[in-house]
Amino acid sequence: MIKMQMNQRLITLSKELDKVIDAYKPLGKLVGSPNPSPKLSEQDLLETIKNKGDVLVAPDVHMYYMEHLKDETQLKKVAQALFPNSELISISGRFHYPKKEGDCASFMGWHTNSNIIGWRLYATKVDEDDKSFFRYYENNKVYTEWEKKGWNFRAFKVTKEKLYWHCVYSETNRYSFGFRFAL
Repeated sequence: MIKMQMNQRLITLSKELDKVIDAYKPLGKLVGSPNPSPKLSEQDLLETIKNKGDVLVAPDVHMYYMEHLKDETQLKKVAQALFPNSELISISGRFHYPKKEGDCASFMGWHTNSNIIGWRLYATKVDEDDKSFFRYYENNKVYTEWEKKGWNFRAFKVTKEKLYWHCVYSETNRYSFGFRFAL
């Protein structure tokens, strides 16, 4: 996984995504249901690997899918400029993880996306420091990246040969946009 530092191209992308968030009319399409104890631990992951081998798409989620993006053409153009030598295939994710209500936070359980290979760039905006995380499994170890208020960027490679297990948890408003590039 590559954590990306802010540069002019990422600043431009974040400004375009801010326009999308401003135009977003919560709530989008609800996916999943609340769960006060989502299975996001290392033990949960190891159990999943042992029992299932692979999980293409997380079956256990609680968040909103942002169905309509304003000016997707401009957004794709700005994203493509980040990796000019690799074709932007699609905007692969656009999710709103709402703020925690009662004892239920929003989340997306362990999964690999190994059915849709390519490089992923994820741009994530959160309202509060250290209230949401991106967790992943790499080199036989689980890593948790707590996100800071504002924009957070990361890139990772999805292949069928080397599964990239990851999950998400959030107690604050979290907006996440994925961009899939050719390998």
